[in-house]
Amino acid sequence: MYFLALAVDFDGTIAHDGRVDDSTYDSLKRLKETGRRPILVTGRELRTLGDANLDLFARVVAENGAVVYDPGTKRQHLIADKAPANLIRALKEKKVKPLSVGESIVATWCPHETTVLETIRELGLEYQIIFNKGAVMVLPSGINKATGLKVAPRGGRAVASQRDWRRGRRERLCLPRSLRLLRGCRKRNARPHEHG
Repeated sequence: MYFLALAVDFDGTIAHDGRVDDSTYDSLKRLKETGRRPILVTGRELRTLGDANLDLFARVVAENGAVVYDPGTKRQHLIADKAPANLIRALKEKKVKPLSVGESIVATWCPHETTVLETIRELGLEYQIIFNKGAVMVLPSGINKATGLKVAPRGGRAVASQRDWRRGRRERLCLPRSLRLLRGCRKRNARPHEHG
């Protein structure tokens, strides 16, 4: 199997507790040296990626698909609208803490999902809530990691979490747990390996 790009999730895939091991960085460097394009796909805001060595990636899809960043040019492309000021204001008034506001994403943690949903409804916004490991992420309807990947190079495979697979993002997702297992993903939409 030949592929042009490899999209990897950050938390729980290439990073653990927010840190990427040197061996993972080495694997990504070797991949890039073959002419292939590593793509980082994450729900995080760019500013929270810290020491993620973004220069290893051809693109970074951040904020769960709302932002695409090109490390080569240092340019950022906003795919979704900025978060509405009235939504941010209302969530602050309702004492939703912590509250993180990115370029497009508004994020907090469980158990604030009910307050967030009620606020979206009250304001009549066409926004969705995406859950990921306790995080409550608010984005315009239709924005997700797959929409961010659509502006990334075509023909690639993606490494995602089991949760992403179950949500039906099968179009281009192939699901090994680490870069070493990539060879085990033989068919374009093969069933992911089950991990304990």
